[in-house]
Amino acid sequence: MRLRNFVFIFLGLTLSLSLNWGGQQSVAAAQDTDYLNLYQSGKFEDALRVLEPQADAKKNDAAYHYNLGSIYLQLNRPSQAVIQLEWAHHLKPTDRDITKNRDLAREALAKVLGETHVDPASNPVERLDESFPLRQAAAALALLAGFLTLWTVLRNQPKSDPAFILGCAFLLVSLFAGIGHYAATRHPGAWVQVADVIRSGPGSQFLELSRVEPGVKLRVSDSEPRENPNPKAGEKPGEELWMQVRFSEPKETEGIGWIKVSSLLLL
Repeated sequence: MRLRNFVFIFLGLTLSLSLNWGGQQSVAAAQDTDYLNLYQSGKFEDALRVLEPQADAKKNDAAYHYNLGSIYLQLNRPSQAVIQLEWAHHLKPTDRDITKNRDLAREALAKVLGETHVDPASNPVERLDESFPLRQAAAALALLAGFLTLWTVLRNQPKSDPAFILGCAFLLVSLFAGIGHYAATRHPGAWVQVADVIRSGPGSQFLELSRVEPGVKLRVSDSEPRENPNPKAGEKPGEELWMQVRFSEPKETEGIGWIKVSSLLLL
């Protein structure tokens, strides 16, 4: 009985630490005073004018992108809100305020584009990894599995001991979670920043496959951008790079195409 209670306590502590619950200061507690006063007064356009000039200096500041995305959400500009809040989430994935507003922005964009058009390329494993931290879960379960196995060895218990069996089960689940995370991150997300066309090859001379709107999430298929093999007259080689992306859930090869790198937010 004592062992079982200890295991549950240890599991809770391990998961809490591994998932980093409550361990970071929320972006809501790190607000710019000028912005905050304007935002709380409902002067969203003025707050936007305060933030937008800071874009280059604060591109790696999660609070900045959170604030900017929250304003766009208030101004009913969901595509821009999604882009900024996804950026903030990438910088600070465990922040609950960011996650909450990002989900609200996605819902708002889905009302405009349709729910199936906001994230048309992700498969179920990729969506699971996005909504649940598989990497942290795998680490926590592997740690617990190691502890239970060591506990069994130190007590000289047979392999039929419940603690050993439980440890093996945790290790197996940890392995599947780790594989799931690896599979999900092989093709990272890329968000459309400006409306553009996906083509069958890296250049505007190739066949149009699909049109995508700002805020839509694609999946990078090939991480190396390519040059247009036949640039237009007056266009320098390498002036415009193209990225191969997945723009629909991978069932057949027509779900893969090319889009200009300049049209994407790559995180």
